[in-house]
Amino acid sequence: DFVRYDDLFMRFNGGFYGYNTWNDFLDGRTPYNYIQSFSDSGGRTVFNQNFYSGYLQDEWRATPELTVALGVRYDFQEHDQPSTSNSLYRLTGQIPNDGDNFSVRGGFAWDPSGDGKSVVRGGFGNFFDSIPAILDAQVMLQNGVNIVQVEQFCWWGGTCPSYPERWASIGDVPPNARPDIQVIDPQFENPETFRIWLGYEREILNDLAVGIDVTYSRTRDLVRKQDQNLVRTDERTVDGRTIYEYGTANDEFGRIVMYRSDARANFRSITLTAHKRLSKRWFLDASYTWAEARDNDSNERSTSMIDEFPEDQYDIDAEWGPSDFDVRHKFVVSGGVLL
Repeated sequence: DFVRYDDLFMRFNGGFYGYNTWNDFLDGRTPYNYIQSFSDSGGRTVFNQNFYSGYLQDEWRATPELTVALGVRYDFQEHDQPSTSNSLYRLTGQIPNDGDNFSVRGGFAWDPSGDGKSVVRGGFGNFFDSIPAILDAQVMLQNGVNIVQVEQFCWWGGTCPSYPERWASIGDVPPNARPDIQVIDPQFENPETFRIWLGYEREILNDLAVGIDVTYSRTRDLVRKQDQNLVRTDERTVDGRTIYEYGTANDEFGRIVMYRSDARANFRSITLTAHKRLSKRWFLDASYTWAEARDNDSNERSTSMIDEFPEDQYDIDAEWGPSDFDVRHKFVVSGGVLL
């Protein structure tokens, strides 16, 4: 697939005020922060993403009751490189291409009784995901050149316009305000999932089949954000968390948001199924699934500059716990008719 994107997006063009509480806003108190963006291009970028894939599979019947399949796949996502970069930070001029995404898949179907009323199915494989185009667009735009996004922390003494005013032009921005930028880690890898599954289904009565399926998957190289313009201090919060100083590693910029691929996730599930044919045309399906999803970052699609960071961006393993997508119990009933 060859895909061309024409992206027009400039967040905070009209200004953004952040308040700690509703009462701070309603009572006209000092905002926590203020953000505004400026751009000579209007926040537009045009770029390509090309996708190349190849898949080979062989399937054979080992015995009358056993069918086995094995396949190999290659995926490559090609990124355009930024046409404009920031000379003060070289990583704004590159988007890495991950070229070693080879995967292997295998599966089988076995009739253990040989009577056509039961089947055991299973398989394994590793699977690669692509990177959404919005990440490329953000890196090409949010480089302090195409879009200059400035954040002031009003609470900490930054000079901010009074609500609902805004800076009329970039010339009104205070001298101590520095632009935020976004980059991608040069060692970036596409997300990869290793999955194994096993299931059994049996017809126990005429037109009634029940089954059980078990799945386990392990994912690595998930996308997450890390601000490169933080410096660890020896201080800690009252509950033991590390305190970082903001904007002190590089005094040319505010936030330097880097997309890294070091987050991970695990998933496991058990599903019980029932399939009932009510007549030659009507049928009813029901299933119950118990599942557990755990990760150390559930925000791999987020491109926001101001939120959805790990609690401690430099200790991501401390974030390990239930995923935002963790749904332990799910019961589904559906029906249909064959026309």
